[in-house]
Amino acid sequence: MIRTPITYVWQNADGDTLGKVRTIASLSPSLKDMPLWRFDGGSTGQAEVDKSDCILKPVRLYRGVGTYVLCEVLDSNGLAHKSNYRRELERLQDADKNSVLMGIEQEFIFTKIKGEKIDLYQPPNSYCTADNQGRDVVATHMYRCFGLNLPYYGNNAEVTPQQWEYQLGTEKPLELADALVLSRWLLKEICPQGTKVSFDPKPFPGVNGSGAHINISTLATRSCKMDLSVLAEKFRHCHEEHMDAYGKDNYKRMLGVYETASFDEFTIGVGARNASIRIPDGIESQTYIEDRRPAANVNPYRAFARIMQTLES
Repeated sequence: MIRTPITYVWQNADGDTLGKVRTIASLSPSLKDMPLWRFDGGSTGQAEVDKSDCILKPVRLYRGVGTYVLCEVLDSNGLAHKSNYRRELERLQDADKNSVLMGIEQEFIFTKIKGEKIDLYQPPNSYCTADNQGRDVVATHMYRCFGLNLPYYGNNAEVTPQQWEYQLGTEKPLELADALVLSRWLLKEICPQGTKVSFDPKPFPGVNGSGAHINISTLATRSCKMDLSVLAEKFRHCHEEHMDAYGKDNYKRMLGVYETASFDEFTIGVGARNASIRIPDGIESQTYIEDRRPAANVNPYRAFARIMQTLES
């Protein structure tokens, strides 16, 4: 009997990606063939040890070089787990009247390359350089994402040595969040032994940290019926709520320097990478705003849901 290995991918209590493999008695299984699967929530921060069963519910299937299924987490009673922010984002997207589309710029740092710690004594600005370490892993990751039909837009070396960024989008929020979670798993999965990926927003002092900037548009901005400054202003009144949803330890990154705004202050700027929200500048038509506040470790379901709530208010 032919069996196909399936990697179940989900988020733990902190939003980190986890995965485990089971086999299905089918050559080309569909999503409906994917059974629920229990896991040890006591080891993932999602349950107590004395009542540790949690359930993986497959929600989206990706097939290419390998087969992956993205999962929601349910509690032992089959209800959405408190760490499951996906369910709320799905509800908000179903009710969306603004035709919201998003893209995301996922930054990260290789804190080790084949066993060697990061060398901060390299040239201090690695932005878009050809020799920033880790290029081979970034290229392999790109083609793995292509193979699974993820909306991979591009990549570039970033400012801090061994720091990189890849972009996903443009997609509806739920589809984009699912793709981001899987793409993070793939990045860690393909790293050779001794190479470490960090989504920590500020792993090293004195250099740029890592964010996950979110590009946001609505039907009104894409059709040039709403000025981008009007869209950006919607976020001013709920800055604290957004910062609460934008990732752990983000205050360490958002110092008002190193191309960040201040954690406690909301600002808007045209072409400004030290603003909370950047309105793109240039001669070409601009149809989106960039929220530069989210940290690299942001839970996309929680962040996108907060954005949807703000746009509806």
